[in-house]
Amino acid sequence: MNKKQIPLSCFGLAADAAAMKAAGYHEIELHIWEIEEMSDSTLQGLKRLFSENDFRCRVADNPLPLTRRIAASDFHLSDFKDNLKKSADRSAQLGIQYWNFGNGYARHLLPDVPDAEKKIKEAVYWIAELTLEYQISLLLEPIGHTITNYWNTLPQVVCFLKEMNLPHVRAMVDLRWQLDEGRPISELYEYAGWIDHAHIDNPFTDYAGKKIRTIPRLTDPYDYKEYLDFIKSDSYHGSLSIEALTFSDLEKELREALDFFGFYGMASRNG
Repeated sequence: MNKKQIPLSCFGLAADAAAMKAAGYHEIELHIWEIEEMSDSTLQGLKRLFSENDFRCRVADNPLPLTRRIAASDFHLSDFKDNLKKSADRSAQLGIQYWNFGNGYARHLLPDVPDAEKKIKEAVYWIAELTLEYQISLLLEPIGHTITNYWNTLPQVVCFLKEMNLPHVRAMVDLRWQLDEGRPISELYEYAGWIDHAHIDNPFTDYAGKKIRTIPRLTDPYDYKEYLDFIKSDSYHGSLSIEALTFSDLEKELREALDFFGFYGMASRNG
């Protein structure tokens, strides 16, 4: 019997795409800010790279600036709508299927702003309407309390998705935040029908304080088996991306991570 192939991805910039393809990844996970800001020549280069059937970008992250609070009095979504429309158009050109609304800092509720939740929800609804125009689905990511105080858990996210009632708005899961909130991995099976994407990294590096996220390794102080068993199960039908932001040798560590996945029976593009 053939093993189920999980599309393997890694966070990166456009300049990293060729290295990820060469290493054997199926995908790269790009940042929406870079898609909006990149030159036309870089955009065309990515389109050529992705036109080959064995490598693509399926998911791009964080439609809003990471340093702005939606609930703040000086935040006006109208200031960003033209940029978001440009990003959506370019994302569609690249064949991107999902925008991930992580934006943990941006969606933080401010206690002195009575309508903070309303303002955040309105921003998400507007972005969802925009992505629908470009046939892009929107993911909402549970993010731990060390980063934000809103939508920390998968049940909370799914509750809002039910409120939205938009079929193209889905959930994703990040191992780090699942553990950060003390949630059981077994919970993922209960909500599997809502989950279209997943992130992984070494969950014990200091992201909240030092912004360190590294590739998962067999020597890490965590047993990844239960999480990866879910990813490989018939309950899950999405891709898996390494949300690593800290590299000392990108090409070497990309290969190391594929060896890690190989240990758990997950094949690379070249495997």
